[in-house]
Amino acid sequence: MSNKADRYQVHRKTGDESLLLGTYDLTTNEAGGYDPFVVADAYAYGNSTSMVGGDAVVYTAMPVYTAMERAQSDTENQGQSASFATLDFLTSVAPNADQSGITFTWDVTALTHAGYDTLRLERDGETLTYIPTDAGSFTDTLMLFGTAYTYSAVMVENGVDSWEQSATAQLAPNGAIQATLISAAGDFVLPHQTLVLTDAADGSTVVSATTDAQGQLQTSGLYYGVSQQFAWQSESQALVT
Repeated sequence: MSNKADRYQVHRKTGDESLLLGTYDLTTNEAGGYDPFVVADAYAYGNSTSMVGGDAVVYTAMPVYTAMERAQSDTENQGQSASFATLDFLTSVAPNADQSGITFTWDVTALTHAGYDTLRLERDGETLTYIPTDAGSFTDTLMLFGTAYTYSAVMVENGVDSWEQSATAQLAPNGAIQATLISAAGDFVLPHQTLVLTDAADGSTVVSATTDAQGQLQTSGLYYGVSQQFAWQSESQALVT
């Protein structure tokens, strides 16, 4: 970095994203040089730009020259820290095999070694429960089929939210579809025909299925209890009624 710069812009980089943490003007000391400055980057609950668990983070400090007519940034001489990983403790957020609920698990060893003994578990920002770290897992059984939820595990230290990691999950479709495809005249069935069930509101595909040798169709893909308008189409997008 150039020692002529009198200002620095500090960024946090996570993957392809870069966040400006702040712009810092340097202070001249008695020796004619500049005093060092310190940038603190800490977790903040509810802040969408905060660091979270499982991130790989790099910091950069870009020199800025303000003595010129216009401030000039020196991208070629910016300093960069080594990459480091934030505490990665949420091991899984996934539906149970029988679709009876969504279970999330965490690394008990990682959290206890870091000194955390309590987790607050949230779903879409609402608290589900407080649970001891050494429990290792929690299953949520009070959710709707067809809705994606964001689950968060917030580490609590001395009553203060100290760290967080989140993941999204939803239960699989639990509604079956059964039908028989017959000709328009109603005099014979139509075997081996592929049909596409679409959402009438936005045209998106819900599921596609093929009739058997007797013209019968059976598949899953609907969410029981969710109200939607649907339409059947052939592969050529002709409406089927």
